[in-house]
Amino acid sequence: LAVGSPGCEQAAAAERILDFSAQHQIPPKARVIRDSEPEAALRSLRWSDGPGSAQVLVMRLSDLLADRSADQRVELLTELSDGWLAAFRAAHPRMQIAPQAAARILAGPPAQCVFASLAGPDGIIALGRAHLAGEWASLTGLWTHPAVRRQGNMTLIVVALATRASRRGARNIQVQVAAGNNEALAAYQHLGFKPHHDYGYLLPPG
Repeated sequence: LAVGSPGCEQAAAAERILDFSAQHQIPPKARVIRDSEPEAALRSLRWSDGPGSAQVLVMRLSDLLADRSADQRVELLTELSDGWLAAFRAAHPRMQIAPQAAARILAGPPAQCVFASLAGPDGIIALGRAHLAGEWASLTGLWTHPAVRRQGNMTLIVVALATRASRRGARNIQVQVAAGNNEALAAYQHLGFKPHHDYGYLLPPG
């Protein structure tokens, strides 16, 4: 994650990415904010675009919750449950990660995550997760069953998570939308979210 100054020459920082990746046997890449100094520096070293990019949208919680209230049908948990994890994995069948690793990543640090789900006749039809850090709440893991999309279920999830985050001291909320997901982008903008920045990934030469 290339943000701000690396504290050394840019070429040296790029070498550290390569060394770290080799040590951990993972593909070397850098996540950069579009039009930032770190992006320009890596491009000057002939790093180029790799797959994956997203837009970060932000909003004040007071604006999001001004005329909305949490729906009691949404279940909120402060710890990752087996049911929530099973629904999440079913929603992401191509996710190539072991269940134990997924659970560890999603659970996050203690007391910093909230898990929301909305049940239908045949199981969970919508879910989401909020990670809390200071005045910020970050939405992740948002999903609605294809059969019940465009019926307001995701709004119920977002509002429930935002309400809990506000009660725990958060003042702002953010969400990341993958490039090309115009339906999700339109839905969040309809709620009042505004674009903040785009980010993408750069790969080293060769």
